[in-house]
Amino acid sequence: MSEHRPDQGISVALTLVVALVGAGCSRDAEVEAFIDQQSSVASDVVKAFKGASAKGEDADAAAAKVLDAQKPDLQRRYDSIKDARGFQIKDETKKKLEESVAANMMKVCALGSKKLCDDFMDVVK
Repeated sequence: MSEHRPDQGISVALTLVVALVGAGCSRDAEVEAFIDQQSSVASDVVKAFKGASAKGEDADAAAAKVLDAQKPDLQRRYDSIKDARGFQIKDETKKKLEESVAANMMKVCALGSKKLCDDFMDVVK
């Protein structure tokens, strides 16, 4: 029969606590939700801009209206993740966030409207 040492129980308990705390601190799902929402907003802005432009309407105003309607919620979501630390986000999620933000900014800024570009970038400042 093996002898039970008190330090074995403490070691097992600490390992379990660290695993549970680590699992509870992951913010990957929140970051993924922001990525999805920002991509959707960027697509909606581009679609509104191009649609209004094709109709001979004020494309900047149409796109700004779409962005203005969605920006507060997007800003709230970004604010909830911007202070996440390295151990809370997997490296691949962080990379995906950086790439997605850059791609979405390029998509919106390529429309040629400085104000629209600045307003879209304000979310992640």
